[in-house]
Amino acid sequence: MLRRIRGNESASVYYCLKRLEHAKIYLNAPTIKDEMTALYTNNLRHAAELQRLYSRDRPRTREIPLEKLPGLAIAMIHDPSCNPRDIFDLFGGFRIWKETHTNWARIRLVEKMAFEFSQVDFISNRVALRNVAWCIRYLHQHKVPISRLVIRVLTDIGIEGNIIEKGSVSRGRLQWVLGIIERTEGKVVAERIEAVVVNALHQERERRAREDCVRIEDL
Repeated sequence: MLRRIRGNESASVYYCLKRLEHAKIYLNAPTIKDEMTALYTNNLRHAAELQRLYSRDRPRTREIPLEKLPGLAIAMIHDPSCNPRDIFDLFGGFRIWKETHTNWARIRLVEKMAFEFSQVDFISNRVALRNVAWCIRYLHQHKVPISRLVIRVLTDIGIEGNIIEKGSVSRGRLQWVLGIIERTEGKVVAERIEAVVVNALHQERERRAREDCVRIEDL
């Protein structure tokens, strides 16, 4: 039935799925996966509203967590109209900080989210880093080792991106990033990265000083 409706109008699928939820007819993840994929491709807001019903309003034993539909989270990250808070809310909101266990699908989604936040071009490095920090906090809560992908994201937006955007990086931010790198890659790697960053900052200051001198001479 859903497949026939989807061929006619995505809004019809949305209202059909919503009515089924309100009637407490709980479809499982494999049944709705294709429909939800088609829906968030055409109407992201409707897909997000349904996912909230699936993940927050169902009985615990019938919930469909966001990691069952990871494409929805990624689509929301890349949509300028979506607030990251809405994504985290679908992930579980404040309830996640009370979780006593997680699963690999959930961990992989968090790592993927961290990477995708770093790829968005309509937010600042500061906002991107704040979103990535949320992902890292979740991984730390469950004592999950920080992957090299997330480390690369941290160095890209937490250090390099800031140098490119502002010509500097705060000591607090640098130490926070280096601390995570040290726990993951070891002290030697963290020290090497710090040396590279210090050298890059020095070169950037010299470059800007030369540009200032040229501008003054042109006056």
